Amino acid sequence: MKGNMISLNQYQKTHAMDQETVLRMGVEICQYLKRGVPHGEIRSSGILVSEDEKFVLKEENLYMDPDPAADVYALGMLMYRLLNNGRLPFMPPYPRQVTPQEKEQAIQRCLAGEPLPDPAGGGPAMGDVLRKACHADRSMRYQTARELETALNSVLETKPGGCREEEDTEEEE
Repeated sequence: MKGNMISLNQYQKTHAMDQETVLRMGVEICQYLKRGVPHGEIRSSGILVSEDEKFVLKEENLYMDPDPAADVYALGMLMYRLLNNGRLPFMPPYPRQVTPQEKEQAIQRCLAGEPLPDPAGGGPAMGDVLRKACHADRSMRYQTARELETALNSVLETKPGGCREEEDTEEEE
């Protein structure tokens, strides 16, 4: 990585957080988490972006958390928010104001285990990955950053039409 770093919050002001960018960020953060040291503070203010657009976690936030799967959940929820116009699951669509009652209802729906809807800026494959990463039942989530990274790479490798590149064998005539 070269040069100065800016926070993810600053980066979002001048760069689109489309599905490809969010996927790339997720994979790069998973690579960091695979080192085996739980972070415990995964949020937009704790992620830095380099001049060459590499995403890294701020190291000063590190502390030991006995459950590395908590980092996977937090990363999944952050990715969901980034793809959903800054909104958590079940909140009214942006730009409508969210009332305290709507926020509470959204939290209750998550806690009750209702499957998350696809985020506004992500397709069904991305929605499937985020539903598993953020599942209400901990045993149904990805348990490691390696598992989440594999799922994110699978979505990255998929063409917009849903076909994997290596499966696209039609020859042009």
